[in-house]
Formats: sequence, C-alpha cells, structure tokens
Amino acid sequence: MSSLTIANTDDTILQALDTTLTAATVSGAALFAQVAHAGSIEEAKQVKFTKSPTVVLIYQGTEDHKSTDLIWGQVCKVDLILAAKDTTAALRRTAITRLLAGAKDAIATDPPSDARAFGEGETLHRRLEWESPSLDLITNQPWAVAVLPLRVAYVVSTATAR
Repeated sequence: MSSLTIANTDDTILQALDTTLTAATVSGAALFAQVAHAGSIEEAKQVKFTKSPTVVLIYQGTEDHKSTDLIWGQVCKVDLILAAKDTTAALRRTAITRLLAGAKDAIATDPPSDARAFGEGETLHRRLEWESPSLDLITNQPWAVAVLPLRVAYVVSTATAR
C-alpha cells in the first residue's frame, strides 16, 4: 500500500470558522460570548448553552464531487447552532435574527482560506453557501435557538488529497 498524505482540510475549515466567529465583534463587543463544538444538534442544545450568545459548530461531513479530470470538488458541511437567552419571545427573535446576520457577515468577511468555488457539470458550488435557517423560540425557553446550515466548497488535486 502506498503512503498517504492527509491534508485534513475539513479540520482546517472548522478551525478557521471557530477563529472567525470568536474574533467577530459588533461596535467593539464580542458577537458571541461562547464558541463551541458538538457532535450533534441534540448535544448542542442539551449541554452547550452556558453563555449568551453562543454558537456551536457541528461538522456534518463532506461531499465528494469530481469537477474535472484535474480537480476534485469537496463540500464541507457544517451546521451553526446559534443560541441567545432573553425574557420574551419577541426579544429572543430579535436576538437570534441579529446573531444569524452577524454570523453570516463575519464568515463572509473572513472566509476559510481554503474555500474555493467549483463547477460540476452545470452546477456551481459557491465557496460559501447558506441554507435557510430554522428557528425555535419556544422549546428551550428562555433560549432562542437557530440552526444555520453552511456549506464550504474547496478543491483538491486528486481523489486522495483531502
């Protein structure tokens, strides 16, 4: 068997997202009081909400796409679980939508350095793709929780260069 070199680009992307979200500020104040990682949405909701506002990164895996004979496209899937604590549903909604905008803006301003768009047939995989968030203002009161799926595209030169 040949020797492999593992770049572990997915972990590099997760570290970059963590760094960006930790450093994000609004008017000089930290956007998030806590940036954490979890293995599932259920784990994030149960044990990670200790400071408000919080963002928890959950790695959901990577999709492989053969873009051309010279490059392989990868899409790293990460869910951002955003949580904010407040007294009323209206204040929780305001806080969580602010965090959604702030997280998107922070990552768009300072995306992972490995992020690259690529094409596959007639499909374009943008370097950053956001899916629609889901909001929960009721279940975990006094916490508002949003799940924001993020897809980070990148390319590698061979099928074994991840």
